[in-house]
Amino acid sequence: MHSFSNFLQRPSFFLYVGTKLHQQTRKAIAKRQPALMSTIRKFNSYCERLAELYDVSSGIPLPSPLPTKLAELRNDQTLLEDVWISPSTGEIPRWHEDVDVREGIRAVLKTDRCLEEQRHLGTEADNMCRWFGRELCAIELAMHQPESKSKHNLSLSATNAI
Repeated sequence: MHSFSNFLQRPSFFLYVGTKLHQQTRKAIAKRQPALMSTIRKFNSYCERLAELYDVSSGIPLPSPLPTKLAELRNDQTLLEDVWISPSTGEIPRWHEDVDVREGIRAVLKTDRCLEEQRHLGTEADNMCRWFGRELCAIELAMHQPESKSKHNLSLSATNAI
């Protein structure tokens, strides 16, 4: 009889699934890379042209060019920023022009996610403790019932005989 846990314990299962998924991902990236790189080059040329035409009094921040290497593009935080398409009235908000403020906002959001995860883990730990307590009570109750004592003694004598 094969159990699911025995199936998962075989190293070939994870190797096969991981390798196949990795190959599919690399194939999908390679298939889309030429179009993506063309689009990035076009965007970067637009950034250069906008820099030439830029009027400081407009109050519109310039977009920054994107990296042309995919590894750098994956970690580029400018992709997450808002780009304004209309002039701002008054000062540009600090979160939009100051890198330190943006990093501070990301740090606060990360801290919030960590605290939320900590609460979830605490709830899960409490649930596991309650479950373990119920199971322990059930075992103790079963051991103190008369019909289980004879079975318990039989299993002990069988264990000692071996």
